[in-house]
Amino acid sequence: MSGSALREHAEWRRGVLGREIDDFLARNAAASRDITSLPAYKRALEFLAEADKLLAESSSNNELFNLTASRRSYWNSLLHAQVEVDKLRHTEVDPNVGWVGFRAVPAARGEEEWLAVDTQLMTIFLDPSLGGAIMEFDYKPRKVNLVCGNSLYETFEHRPSDGHVARPRMRPKREHSSMEIPPYAVLRSTPDTLVLRFREELSTVDEQRCVVVKDVTFRAGIGAHLPNATTGFSVETWLEGMPESVSEELVLIQQWEFVLPSGRAESCRLRPLLCVGGVSERELELKAEKRFLHTTELPGGLYGLRFVDEAESFSMDLRVAKPLHGLSYRLVEIGQSGALSSQCFEIALIYSAKRLRDDEHTNTLYLSIV
Repeated sequence: MSGSALREHAEWRRGVLGREIDDFLARNAAASRDITSLPAYKRALEFLAEADKLLAESSSNNELFNLTASRRSYWNSLLHAQVEVDKLRHTEVDPNVGWVGFRAVPAARGEEEWLAVDTQLMTIFLDPSLGGAIMEFDYKPRKVNLVCGNSLYETFEHRPSDGHVARPRMRPKREHSSMEIPPYAVLRSTPDTLVLRFREELSTVDEQRCVVVKDVTFRAGIGAHLPNATTGFSVETWLEGMPESVSEELVLIQQWEFVLPSGRAESCRLRPLLCVGGVSERELELKAEKRFLHTTELPGGLYGLRFVDEAESFSMDLRVAKPLHGLSYRLVEIGQSGALSSQCFEIALIYSAKRLRDDEHTNTLYLSIV
């Protein structure tokens, strides 16, 4: 990841919000309502002007944008503007009850469309052409951008039982699919719940096929996702067309990439999650080299990962309902700006393909912000 890529996504996100404001203005003008004098509208424009100024300052040096202070200032301004726009659009909604909705928006690149899922606490952009991969994740209460790139993105590998060595076994097949698979379906859409289904065909090297199915659920309101979480979403995953005789060594790799809210690893902690809501006392060290953790290394198995950014008092869990095969993790430097640059961490959740082989053998992931 480079400073130019971060800046490109920031410019794209600014354009999405700008179009949202323009569309809202046009709809109100058509109904003979003038919102330009409202305090929330004026504040939104002020925050947008601050964000534009920060983008302009980094226009001659893309690497400047990966500096922690530059990124934080930009997203703080942009998401403050988003919150003001939310106030205009949802004037009659109790913030504690919230809302959940989605709309199609132009993708950052190409001619395809992404889905923008919006609640009062977060905005998430999903790419249906990549099986619902998360391209952007904005957390509004802290005014931080958590994801810039592909997360919730699957591939297959062949992995011995110790989980430490991978050999390509299956590869994604995302073009010229022989199966007519709709990019997504809306299973439920109400003011407080949204369920989207994504289906993606993956092809083996010998042209055998299976389909990765994911039901992604979003709920409105503080605490509606899980009782002990502020917000989040869940992803139920299974495989269609995977034979019962599939090798125990075939695993589904689900990639995640998070930008650290504080920007630096020194204040961040990773801990494995245990069964029955437990958290291990073992702390995982974030390093540039990839590390592996196998489920047999923990009593009762591995159920995910807790991430804590102590400098920001920010905590997030990736917890699964059934034990994982394992996971890998590593720290990634953003750009080339040295000690002041931002950092992100890459996580791969490793599922046994055999345990996901049909809709009676599923696993549900809960991403929860505490």
